Amino acid sequence: MILRQTQNKEDIFNLLSDPELFKRVAEDGVIFGGFDFEIGSDIYFIIEVEDVPIGYWLLHPDNGSSTTLMIHAHILKQHRKHAYDAGCQIISWFINGNDDNIQKLVAEIPVIYQDVYHFTKKFGFQNEGINRKSIMKGGELTDQYRLGITKSEAKTWAA
Repeated sequence: MILRQTQNKEDIFNLLSDPELFKRVAEDGVIFGGFDFEIGSDIYFIIEVEDVPIGYWLLHPDNGSSTTLMIHAHILKQHRKHAYDAGCQIISWFINGNDDNIQKLVAEIPVIYQDVYHFTKKFGFQNEGINRKSIMKGGELTDQYRLGITKSEAKTWAA
């Protein structure tokens, strides 16, 4: 498995075209062909197993911060058996391979995705609270867990 940084939007759109993945990622009412995004200051890593893209990581500044990045994992359902290895690789990148200004990762996970919440906890992320009624899923405003991990905490987790 490798992480390959990309700025190619087509790499991301190819993965997002998977209906199950798009439904998990998108808020209600967002249609696949009806949105666009700019790479900008976002960081994208394609996750590949034997040269086959199986998902991607998206990291972007949290509220414009240069210290904290919001992290999102997007792995195709049929390849989620590789999710733990992909998580280890992105934590390794966080610890060893990025700008020293980046000191924290945060995640917001809709409470309906308990599997993602527990996955995130496996990597040492700590509960930081609830972002109440902040995403539309299944026709309802849904709470999101907010979790975070600092670089020093990630180093302890990885040791």
